[in-house]
Amino acid sequence: MQPKALLSLASVCPSSSMGRASLSSCSFSPSPLQFSRGASSLFASSLLCVPASSASATRSRFSSVPAAAAGVCAPGSQSSRAAFAFFCSSLLFLNRSASLPLRCTDRALSARLPSLLPPSAGLADTLRLSGVTTPPASAGGEAQPGFCYSRSLHSAAVPPSAALSSRSANAERNAMATHMNGFDPLDPAQVADVMLVPTLSDNYAYLLVDRETKEAACVDPAEPQKVLAAAKKAGVDLKMCLCTHKHLDHSGGNEELAQRHPEIQVVGSGYERTPGVQKMVRDGDVFSLGSLRIRVLHAPCHTGGHVLYFVTSSKHPEGKAPILFTGDTLFVGGCGRFFEGTAQQMCHALLDVIRSLPKATRVYCGHEYTKSNLEFALKVEPSNKDLQEKYAWTVEQRKANKPTVPSSVEQEMRYNPFMRVEEKAVQEAMHAVGDKVETMQRLRDLKNRS
Repeated sequence: MQPKALLSLASVCPSSSMGRASLSSCSFSPSPLQFSRGASSLFASSLLCVPASSASATRSRFSSVPAAAAGVCAPGSQSSRAAFAFFCSSLLFLNRSASLPLRCTDRALSARLPSLLPPSAGLADTLRLSGVTTPPASAGGEAQPGFCYSRSLHSAAVPPSAALSSRSANAERNAMATHMNGFDPLDPAQVADVMLVPTLSDNYAYLLVDRETKEAACVDPAEPQKVLAAAKKAGVDLKMCLCTHKHLDHSGGNEELAQRHPEIQVVGSGYERTPGVQKMVRDGDVFSLGSLRIRVLHAPCHTGGHVLYFVTSSKHPEGKAPILFTGDTLFVGGCGRFFEGTAQQMCHALLDVIRSLPKATRVYCGHEYTKSNLEFALKVEPSNKDLQEKYAWTVEQRKANKPTVPSSVEQEMRYNPFMRVEEKAVQEAMHAVGDKVETMQRLRDLKNRS
């Protein structure tokens, strides 16, 4: 059964024999909120399937629950149960940030809810059964099991005697969603402004801008004309170019940039030959851009000479989030291939170098690989709550053609499997318990084949 519309919260099903209601006996009232999935189209607000005698109690039960986020199911036919399951998925697809309290007065159906609402619900965001709750005493009668079905997985299962506050649960989920979201590249809490310049098919070049002096540096300008246009539009004084490594999708614009603008100094790794580099830098070197201090971190693996640029402020040494340009060493939710290095070297780069930086450090990587990275990560840690939140946010960003950069060191430690090779869950998934290097290698091999 696939109903054309679902009941509004104010509607009540007519009762059937023994005071039990069936979805198949209900009339439907279209809501202005339309849900579309494939060839199906539903109007959805909130479903009410209860004995008519309980109408007033049921209305009060959901008085504090947002529209399109509540449902009740009483015993009914198999078709009503299937429709109810479809309804649950549709509501959560529409209202991604909310949980769905399901007050289920049918014990048999309660036991079958996990199978009716499977984890792989076919939606872009994985849905999960995340807890249980007891209907409030105002509903009358014996307390029965219920469920809070939520995309965000923030409630662990609790005893049926416990009560779940919709308001507090939503507040917790919203706080985590905000925590796992990306950041504004122009965030004043960051030590400098960063402007994203998409290049080639999925690369990012960047403009790093000192707010005090308006002096700027570009990072990995594979298409220099785009970077120069962005600098001109922003009204900044482009002083230098920072190149993370030798691959042409990062360094291919260095020579053209230097030829067209000889006043711009091209900075790059002293550990490898990189096109157009005029000033070679090594691990620990520090130089300035206006009031900004830029420190070089050597992170060999993707290439033998790959370097990172760690940016702090001489005027705001505390209280401002530092910036890290990671090139192809660390991505949001992933890491670069080991073209010229080993798993041991990537462990050093991610765990010893990057993880030692302040947790608030904003991570600006070289490619927009986030969605595919997180899809792989979900196969490794399917029950990681932070990972699911990040993936949900990423899906929305990419649907809107918006970037998922930057993240932060703290975020990557929470959901990036390559940053989590010391976690037991990741090691177990790779069948390499107690061996972070082998875990790293197996993760990379598996990702290469995905």
